[in-house]
Amino acid sequence: MTDSDSQEFTQSSEHPEIEYVVRESPRKRSLAGRIGFGALLIVWFSVLSLPLVFFVLAIQGDITIRHTGDVPDKHQHPRFQVTLIMDVDNRGLQFTNSAINRADDLNLCIDTQVNYALWQGNGDSARYCDCYTRDAADDDWQFIESTQGACP
Repeated sequence: MTDSDSQEFTQSSEHPEIEYVVRESPRKRSLAGRIGFGALLIVWFSVLSLPLVFFVLAIQGDITIRHTGDVPDKHQHPRFQVTLIMDVDNRGLQFTNSAINRADDLNLCIDTQVNYALWQGNGDSARYCDCYTRDAADDDWQFIESTQGACP
């Protein structure tokens, strides 16, 4: 090997200078952005579950969320209920919700509101109040009266 060959070899064996790329960490999302994304995700899954809700409604006829605890006639006073109406003259949905107005352990009034979303026929909204009483806290509720409108 000659001197010129060894110089060529040393020059060619030198490595080119390496350039390092510094990558900045990804920008953190703000709290508002995270909340917005979470809300969008909830809305998206709600839209995706609508066919399931309508399928259950078509098979069962209603979807009911009942009151818990000591409430008389739970089937007549649901916390929230959606009922499918398929009559000859009326078709649509009935929405029923009720709230408990408890005066004390012996007196109770239940405020019930009924609304309609009909695509055939028409229905007027209704609101009524059913009041109950009992002699002792362990006794069954006894119906007193039903009045139109909100409970006093």
